[in-house]
Amino acid sequence: HEDGGDAGAGVDGRRARAAVAAAAAAAAIAAKDADDISADAYVVHSFDDDATDRTVALCLWAEDFEARHRRPPTVWLNQLCADMSLTTVQLLAHLPVYQAKCHRLLVLAGPSLPERLYAMMEAYVWFALGGQMEDVDVQIAASDARSSSRIVAGFDAFHVMHAIGTQSAVSDRIVLAVELATVTNFNAKVRDLLPAVHRAGVLFSARERERTSLRAESRASPRPGDSGLPELP
Repeated sequence: HEDGGDAGAGVDGRRARAAVAAAAAAAAIAAKDADDISADAYVVHSFDDDATDRTVALCLWAEDFEARHRRPPTVWLNQLCADMSLTTVQLLAHLPVYQAKCHRLLVLAGPSLPERLYAMMEAYVWFALGGQMEDVDVQIAASDARSSSRIVAGFDAFHVMHAIGTQSAVSDRIVLAVELATVTNFNAKVRDLLPAVHRAGVLFSARERERTSLRAESRASPRPGDSGLPELP
């Protein structure tokens, strides 16, 4: 469990309900018989990124999905859906199976994501299994436009040698997989995400400008009963 600070900040009721619905749908998937498991999207994210920013990003994607498909999405979150009785090494071995059950890849791109070895392996596996870029969605998980720009720059400068693993047993196996794939090919596949990350960054910045404009208008608008004139003694 993560402490995301003020989990309500920047998230209205509708978005919060969408996040809960998505998580509940994922939990329901985990409860089904393994042969029946499927999900609309496998979620790639970093626990080191702000929990509220990731929640907002997931909500935006869920709202857009529901608007297009007229139903809430189901998502695969490892922490809810994977078999947590497995060791971390076994979970890594199951990664291709989990992704094969998902129709899309959803990348919640936060500032630390390009630096996380496991997350970048998740992205690479999607393409290694034959997943197409057209089936990849990216949402920026950031609190402001400056952070969004850092995220885009991080993917632009991505190199697997700079990515960090948290558990040596898992990292050692990922390194072996990268060597088999070749570092050049691994880097190229991850950088294939850059155009989508860039587009997501542009949309994020546009939303930020709109929110800033609305806040400025709200501050400038007189409150009810406020004439703007000084009060008489």
